[in-house]
Amino acid sequence: MLFTLQKASFAPNVHWAFEDPRTGYWIIVMDYIDGKALMDIWGHLSDIKKHDISHRIATITRTMQEKTSSIIGPAGSHPSLAFAHRNRVPPLAMNGDTFTDHINGLVYHYNNDPLRVGNRASYVRWQNGNNFVLSHMQIEPSNIILDKNNKVWLVGWGKGGFFPPECEIAMTYHLYFDTEKCPLIVGALMYYLDSCRPTVSALRAVIGFVEKAPAPVRHYLTRENVEDRTRHASEVVTYLLWGSHF
Repeated sequence: MLFTLQKASFAPNVHWAFEDPRTGYWIIVMDYIDGKALMDIWGHLSDIKKHDISHRIATITRTMQEKTSSIIGPAGSHPSLAFAHRNRVPPLAMNGDTFTDHINGLVYHYNNDPLRVGNRASYVRWQNGNNFVLSHMQIEPSNIILDKNNKVWLVGWGKGGFFPPECEIAMTYHLYFDTEKCPLIVGALMYYLDSCRPTVSALRAVIGFVEKAPAPVRHYLTRENVEDRTRHASEVVTYLLWGSHF
């Protein structure tokens, strides 16, 4: 994935990537993009500008999905942070069959959840078989930057990797629709990207199920340890600038 991003016009240049031996976090060091996050400016944009940006994001995503891999999952040597439930953490090494088994296992638990709200989800089938495409997995307003030259950038690639195309659509639909953020972007993605609708619906149900009970591997995303993560980020910057050792 990192090699692919090096050649991508929609992502900041990658300078370094390493696994921190102390925390096990996979750290990607990329260019800083001088611009404004979409979440901060969306409400001030004209309708024409919103439609234009939504179309460009859909075009970027379609370009991403032209980049394929026979290997599924994230960059680095850690389990996938996407679709990780405390009772079903994704395997460290996955192929198409093990990933399908993992997702359908989550569908089973969702369908049998006594607190489930809504209809039962169908078991997934990938429209393109074992064709895994470059996916960001967090295309939300805070990770979309509009720079001073009016160029759209995708940042925040921590959950990125190669996944079936339906995964990106389902995750984006969840991030926007369920929180009523920038629905035009979801509409553009659904219009421009080909996908299996029943699988997208099943994945949306799984994502909501996972969000209610995230896996321990995702504990550092919670608010309780913001200070620890901020301190750790400062140490990483010090290491990069001055060559200090952890």
